[in-house]
Amino acid sequence: MEEFYSDTSWIEGVTHLTSTLVQYLLTLSQFPWQPNIPKESVRDISRFVVLNVEILHWMLHQDRLPSTEQLETTLMCCTTVLQNPDLFAVIGQKEHTTWVCTLILAVHQLLSSVLVIPGESLVTLPNQDSTEDQPQHSYDGFHHVLRACDQISELLHCLKTYLNPQSSDSKLPKFLGNLLRNIIIGLARLPLVISYARTPPLAWKLGWLPSPSGDMRTILPPLPLKYLQEKDVLKEFIFRLNMIGWTTRQQFEETWMALLAVLNPAIMSEEHHVSPEEEIDRTQCIILAVKGITSLLVQSTLAPESGNPCNSTYECRPRNKPLAFLHTKCGKRLTVVRDMIEKELRHLCSVNCGSIYTRHHPVQPFDNNIERELGKDGITLGQMSIESIWSLVGMLDFADHENTEGDHSTVPRERSSSLSGLDIHSCICFLLDLYGQWLSPQANPRTPLMQINETIKSVVTISDLFTEKQQFEWMFDTLLEVQRLHPVEDELVVQYLIVGICKAAAVIGMDVPVAEKVGRLLEATLKSPHMSSRIATMYGSLYILETGMSDTTKLILPVITEYLLKQLENITQINIQSQQHVLVMWASAFYIVENYQEIIGETDITFKVLQLSSSMASGNEELTPIPVYLAILRGLERLMLTNVLNKQDSETLIKLSVDRLCMPSPQRAMAALGLMLTCMYSGKQGDQYTPPIMLRQPSFEDDGCEVPMPQDPESLIIAMERVTVLFDRIRKGFPFEAQVIAGILPLFLSDFFPPQDIMNKVIGEFLSSQQPHPQLMATVVFKVFSTLHAKGQHALVRDWVMLSLSNFTQRTPIAMAMWSLTCFFISASTNEWLRSLFEHVLGRMGKMETVDCRFFCLAALDFRSQLTDDGQLRAFHSTFQSVASKEKPYADLMACCT
Repeated sequence: MEEFYSDTSWIEGVTHLTSTLVQYLLTLSQFPWQPNIPKESVRDISRFVVLNVEILHWMLHQDRLPSTEQLETTLMCCTTVLQNPDLFAVIGQKEHTTWVCTLILAVHQLLSSVLVIPGESLVTLPNQDSTEDQPQHSYDGFHHVLRACDQISELLHCLKTYLNPQSSDSKLPKFLGNLLRNIIIGLARLPLVISYARTPPLAWKLGWLPSPSGDMRTILPPLPLKYLQEKDVLKEFIFRLNMIGWTTRQQFEETWMALLAVLNPAIMSEEHHVSPEEEIDRTQCIILAVKGITSLLVQSTLAPESGNPCNSTYECRPRNKPLAFLHTKCGKRLTVVRDMIEKELRHLCSVNCGSIYTRHHPVQPFDNNIERELGKDGITLGQMSIESIWSLVGMLDFADHENTEGDHSTVPRERSSSLSGLDIHSCICFLLDLYGQWLSPQANPRTPLMQINETIKSVVTISDLFTEKQQFEWMFDTLLEVQRLHPVEDELVVQYLIVGICKAAAVIGMDVPVAEKVGRLLEATLKSPHMSSRIATMYGSLYILETGMSDTTKLILPVITEYLLKQLENITQINIQSQQHVLVMWASAFYIVENYQEIIGETDITFKVLQLSSSMASGNEELTPIPVYLAILRGLERLMLTNVLNKQDSETLIKLSVDRLCMPSPQRAMAALGLMLTCMYSGKQGDQYTPPIMLRQPSFEDDGCEVPMPQDPESLIIAMERVTVLFDRIRKGFPFEAQVIAGILPLFLSDFFPPQDIMNKVIGEFLSSQQPHPQLMATVVFKVFSTLHAKGQHALVRDWVMLSLSNFTQRTPIAMAMWSLTCFFISASTNEWLRSLFEHVLGRMGKMETVDCRFFCLAALDFRSQLTDDGQLRAFHSTFQSVASKEKPYADLMACCT
């Protein structure tokens, strides 16, 4: 194989194939019906990715550095394959042990080559301090497997150091670090090494000598309790649990029992005369176990695969109601163009860009909770809406619910964890019983304060997994009792108490006395100097507001709105102290304006929120972080689509979006583009046209959409100025921005402008020598012409081609002129066979080989055959005859015409 590995052209070919394979696998994940890879190809693809990694390992071993493109392509292929369930299963088969060892060895070699000096170890684990501590005698005859187990353990340790984005030791580029993190987690989940990978190395140091089982002798028994009671061992055990998750129900149950043993108070009572230091260590172990068991349960909500943090995200049910406008014809067209922008925004903001699921699960630009940062899919408060909880605990009447307006597909009827066969209900019941004993005022011995804090935090977190109304009633009564007896000064506990009480109260409902009590609690906590308490209070108030119009919400609404307006006005004048606080405040403000117009309609709250949001969005970039900016614009978009804003408000937002579209930051510009499109498609833009003309335009699914088009000159000029801003962004923005804008332009232009008003601009941009992306503009021309052909306006296309011919022939150099004309003629053609060549011709920009000349003549003759008017035929011949003496391609065309 070394002969092949040394062949540069062969390596280049493999890289191209690898890139194609990645796109194929990513495309499969985008289809709604989730097609599978053909069974006969699964093993070949798995072998191919191993070949790629072997090439990378060989190059590093030979001191040959791979190119950045080759390195990224190989790693992207590896992470994509490991995140595909079918391919992962094949690689993990016992007959493919050598594949697993090769993959782990190559990744270990890559990190060693990049991060450490030759001859030094990547990391030194506790069990590697001396050779005596390593359990080599248990693996005689399986040296290569033992080495893979040791290396995967080292690689997992790197997730805390070199591959930790928050660590000072992190030295890798972000794109490389994200891919390697996903690869390491994927490799650690393979059956050959997962048991070893989940075991803390310190356990070997402390003398644990288990008897491995399995064909390769790598399946270890559960870690004994005496080792888990060592704080450092338990901490490492939980870290590895959070990173790797689990792959089988047995692993989940073994982990559950191991952590439960640490929590069991019966074990504690067996010992006597415990020193204060030992008591503190024991409490810290219990706290760690609470964190671990909470994480274990929450991982059951990962979808599409429970327990797999590598290619899944936590279940999230947003509080925002589905928008009725999106089910209209115009709303569906807005969804098409808006989703293109949302995908790019998610990619730009993503902190996990190596994850397929993060990149490719369906985008919902208008539904997600506004305070959630794009690209961050961790567990947060507000993860599950009150409506979805009602459904899960059986409090929602679907018969009545489905008669209400809108789409309720966001309301779950079963837990995702039930699909994996886990008995989460029993786990929750046991924990609540144990937590009740700890939180009871009669607890003996008295529960340590830090244990109370972690217990309440755990209750709030796992409440998203509750399956019965009685569990929320227990949560409300227990937390309210703790709140009554606990010192108000303990802000660390209060922050979890307030959000837990509000959440439970929202689920089970409140009578007037309880509502007044909760209202006083909210009001008091909002005055706290502790920022985290105020953040928790805002989340708690959102839970209550989600329940809808009631005496309770009317009671707390004045308190919340007064706080919001005061705080939001302050942050527009000073630097932001807490980004999360600002985000949840804006989420609350927009939610109130959208859903409580009956109460606030007569006040100036809507006006003030709009004024403050516009001020903050148009402010200095340094004063408004990108997550806050994006949240504000998403909130404004929802207000536009729910008809909360009037004509004057709409005009203000359009001006804001056009202004922000010129900002240098691609995230801010893309978000502004989304707001502008939402304003225009929502119909508000049509209000300023007098009189509007309603035209039916075909969508991608041949579903017409009535869109107001400008008729009077002044309105048309204003609208064309916005189009000019888009074309300017294509010129001056990043290539990925240009690609997104070019993708939405054809549909956008056909929806809002008559053809005769846009053709000159589109063709002019295609011909411009200042245009850095002629291929993208060629695609725009092709799609615009396709729309005109679909309407039967063939004559209009021919007229514009004839008007532009002389400009094309004057373009320099001749290779660009010939390529432009070829694309232009193919776009104007109605011959499907010729049009199918467009993508191929598009990739031959600037070339002037024999095949390019043939394509040019073929496309030109096809267009000539469409000309039925003698005057146009003469003009066609005259245009090319005048330049035939100067350039050979034109002379060849004239020869073909005679």
